[in-house]
Amino acid sequence: MISPLAKATFKAFKPWINTSDCGIKGENGICHLITKETKRLFNEYRRLRETGEKRPKLNYPRGSNRYKYGPFDPKRDFFCKTMSPWRIEQHLGGTKHYYSSNQHGRSLLMRWIQF
Repeated sequence: MISPLAKATFKAFKPWINTSDCGIKGENGICHLITKETKRLFNEYRRLRETGEKRPKLNYPRGSNRYKYGPFDPKRDFFCKTMSPWRIEQHLGGTKHYYSSNQHGRSLLMRWIQF
């Protein structure tokens, strides 16, 4: 269950962040949860849906890191990886998540302090 604090925090921050460009800290730095390749397939999926295709079938190209996961699935590969109240809940619990500013030039002022 997602706490009211996580829901309220996400609602307050949502206008200032790009929900589809978040990441977590990996072994080699920040790891984006949604790759450029996934964004490209998602945009193609939306374009095909707009032309009337009900369930477009798209695949990751052979040799890509995501190829082993099978066909592109918008829910698994895109929507489940966006910044959301669930990720805010994880962040409040100690897992660091990163975000970028939104597409309309808005951003949160952040100050990084090391203790």
